[in-house]
Amino acid sequence: MLYPVLVLFGSIVGVAVGLLIGSLINALFLRLASSWLRIGEFGFAKAFGTTFMSTFVFTPLGSLVLAIWLARNLPMKSSPSPADLLYFFSPANVFYLIAGFVLGHALIFSHRLTDTDGSPLRFEKASVLALVYFGICSAFSVVVWFFVVLVFLSLGFVR
Repeated sequence: MLYPVLVLFGSIVGVAVGLLIGSLINALFLRLASSWLRIGEFGFAKAFGTTFMSTFVFTPLGSLVLAIWLARNLPMKSSPSPADLLYFFSPANVFYLIAGFVLGHALIFSHRLTDTDGSPLRFEKASVLALVYFGICSAFSVVVWFFVVLVFLSLGFVR
């Protein structure tokens, strides 16, 4: 009877640690995007708080979208068909995902960050900042996954 409690506790701790580590890394990316664009003047603590909030908001939201799609498409079949996967990863859906990510982050950035003159960050500048931030995060993800795949291939986990 203790096992489900341990699994739940371990899951909560794992999510919290992942949220903290992800927010620390993303704070570096936000500061990098800000310095490249010369938009905003804020310290690491403000960047960490902003990325923590955005990760806290968008991770459950993305998980909910994926869960709804899985609940809608998988119960009828043992595995998703290629047509289902093509629909889920269609260019239109990916565009909407990116647009939602950028605009949602711009909304959070515009409320939490300040510009170089000390005024609140305008939504236009926050949108550009969010777009560059998204590009940096995506490039980092591609590099990490490339090395993960190389490690799995070299260890013989994937053939």
